[in-house]
Amino acid sequence: RSCTLIGEGRRHLMKQIIKDASDKNKSEKKVQNAVIRSRSIPAAVISHFVAKIESLEPHVEEVKQAEAVARMDRLAEMEANRAQNIIEHADDINSRPKREWFVSESQKQ
Repeated sequence: RSCTLIGEGRRHLMKQIIKDASDKNKSEKKVQNAVIRSRSIPAAVISHFVAKIESLEPHVEEVKQAEAVARMDRLAEMEANRAQNIIEHADDINSRPKREWFVSESQKQ
């Protein structure tokens, strides 16, 4: 199921879709028919929800900022843990053999 909201400016498109769907249902004798319903929403309801959405915008911005701060905290903690691990395990890291290519430097060029 789907729901499509169409404003007055694109009403002609909706009428065309309804017409095409009814023509298709008449020409095909399939059991599955598309049901298209048209509903109109009063302007008062729309303005109520627009006002409600606008009243929530400051809260949404606060949440977005809090998420950005949390992300930065998480990244800083990861970098601090990485630096701490490098310091703690520096001997192990330096004792490993240096990585080598299967192809020598001269053959790569």
